[in-house]
Amino acid sequence: MVTIDCLPFEIFRSICLFLNAFDLLSLKQVCQKFNKLLGSNFWKRRLLGFSPGDYPCLPNKEVNWVDVSIERDRHLILFGPNSACSQFVRPEATSFGIDAMHIPPIAPELLILGDRGRVVSIFSLKSVSNSEAWTPLSTDARLHSGWIWSIKSLGNSVVTGSWDGNLRHGILSNTGISPQSVYK
Repeated sequence: MVTIDCLPFEIFRSICLFLNAFDLLSLKQVCQKFNKLLGSNFWKRRLLGFSPGDYPCLPNKEVNWVDVSIERDRHLILFGPNSACSQFVRPEATSFGIDAMHIPPIAPELLILGDRGRVVSIFSLKSVSNSEAWTPLSTDARLHSGWIWSIKSLGNSVVTGSWDGNLRHGILSNTGISPQSVYK
């Protein structure tokens, strides 16, 4: 009987290509031989085999191939073809380009959007998944005087960042985001 540690490298590598990065990290810890076989070169070849095009895109950029592979697999789990995510298409172009999206952990049924028209809008994910019309629960065009490029939250506190150079802090409530503070 042949054990996996006695397989030729080519066969071992082929088997490993079917495993996700998290399983490979566990396999790497089994013994020194696996740790050596699953070194940086393996991760680089694995990633480049899955990803067409040039990588990294910047010449002479130092890359941690293990970290990049883990990130790729994590994103595939979340957003890949076999993920449980839903796709929403906004057919009507009633707003400017959307540059920031955020689902607050405290209110996972909400979607907060920031756009190039300086508008922060809050939508119900249930309503956008069940209809073609996207009707916001709340819209505020007074928060910023530039494109909104970042939205983050912690609890019911929401912070938005904009090209106007301001960070605005607000409280998420039933009526929208109530402005609290401005940071320049």
